[in-house]
Amino acid sequence: SGDLIYAGGQFETIGGEARENLASINMSDGSLTDWNPSANIDVRTFTIHNGRLYVGGAFTEIAGNSRTGLAAFNLSDGSLVDFWNPVLIGNTQNAIVNVLKVQTSALYVGGVFNTVDDLSRNHLAVYSLLSFEVLNWDPSPNNWVRAIEVTEEEIFVGGSFTTISGVNRPYVASVDRINWQATDWN
Repeated sequence: SGDLIYAGGQFETIGGEARENLASINMSDGSLTDWNPSANIDVRTFTIHNGRLYVGGAFTEIAGNSRTGLAAFNLSDGSLVDFWNPVLIGNTQNAIVNVLKVQTSALYVGGVFNTVDDLSRNHLAVYSLLSFEVLNWDPSPNNWVRAIEVTEEEIFVGGSFTTISGVNRPYVASVDRINWQATDWN
């Protein structure tokens, strides 16, 4: 964001200083900032939109708060966005967020989960960044999602799935942004 670089992954130190899985670095001189949100398990993805850093991964705690794979921080002061506590649940393991993409005011979330904020959402969901509610869009791939690319009309999705929107589309698919049906692209 502007003059900072964000680093996420699976690490305990960065630049010789204790930072657990998430850190920010000054671009001007490469020094580590004081920001230390400390994710208890790895950070796999992040994106910046409208003054916020959205972070996804396998973590269950970040910045001293319970968060299951998804959290947001205010870029102005590094604080956790406390009014938004998304709850992702996996059937056989902790929820994992592998990829985040923003298009306009929508945050697309892909990974390994089956429930998002008490709604059935298999491995792929979308939040409104205006209301912070899960939207009705639900293509339900039958296995995890690792990649998302968003265009004006379509969402391209890649992962371990073999079906999406009830149609056979092994490992990669295109889904309509409005009606969440698989497109003819195969």
